[in-house]
Amino acid sequence: MVGIKAYSIGTTQERTGMNREELYTAPSAEIFEGVKAASIKLWQTYDNQHGYVDEKVSRIEKIINFKDNTTFIVAMFDSSNQNKLLGMVEGEAKVWLEDLLHNNQT
Repeated sequence: MVGIKAYSIGTTQERTGMNREELYTAPSAEIFEGVKAASIKLWQTYDNQHGYVDEKVSRIEKIINFKDNTTFIVAMFDSSNQNKLLGMVEGEAKVWLEDLLHNNQT
């Protein structure tokens, strides 16, 4: 499966094959808003019996388009759900996410 690999805090291992500048640069507003909206929609398809969905959606709603926050949103999902997210986004957001998930694996 493809997806963003886990990141260990305190190491220099990157999550993707993007260079550091690309990884830590905020994408366009269109990309950020597309990924953010689709992520919220995807979380809302899951059972919220214990408030887990509300917690995730609340976190995403507060995220702004700064540095690697868009990558952080994507990394909240496992690889299966990252691929579901890919199917939900359109336009520039789809191209950006395809590049992140399929072409930049470590």
